[in-house]
Amino acid sequence: GDLWSEAMQLPHQDLPMHLLYQRSGVFQEDHLPVPDASWRSTIATDFNGDGVLDLLLTRAAASPALLLSTGCTSNTWIEIEGAPGSKVQLQTDQGTWTGWIQTDSSYSSARPPILHLGLGQSHEIQSLNVYLPGGEFLSSSLNFAPNRRLKIQPSAR
Repeated sequence: GDLWSEAMQLPHQDLPMHLLYQRSGVFQEDHLPVPDASWRSTIATDFNGDGVLDLLLTRAAASPALLLSTGCTSNTWIEIEGAPGSKVQLQTDQGTWTGWIQTDSSYSSARPPILHLGLGQSHEIQSLNVYLPGGEFLSSSLNFAPNRRLKIQPSAR
């Protein structure tokens, strides 16, 4: 975003929103289908529950823009909802994935504490390990299919 705001009385300069993505190992740039504006933050999360991340874009002096995915992937995924700061490791038939549950997204924004992992062509999750911030370790070696959201809760003490 630019520095424009009515309160600061700086020159108004609307800017286009660009998307940088990777295809076949090469970064490419595209324009997003939103009007030029004084953009502030971006939140990537699955708002419509189809397994593909959507984008919520906020502006300085206008309502936000929500770009919903259209379920445009044949790849599998998993979402883990739990305590922020938790480390998640899972083993699939295609490899090992590691991620952290976080609520930070971009400048001046937050998202739900949900880790979204794209799993490519994996069709079976063989194990799931979660390391909670307080030191508790949760593990499952049950085989289960991807394309779902799991909620992880620490044990009652």
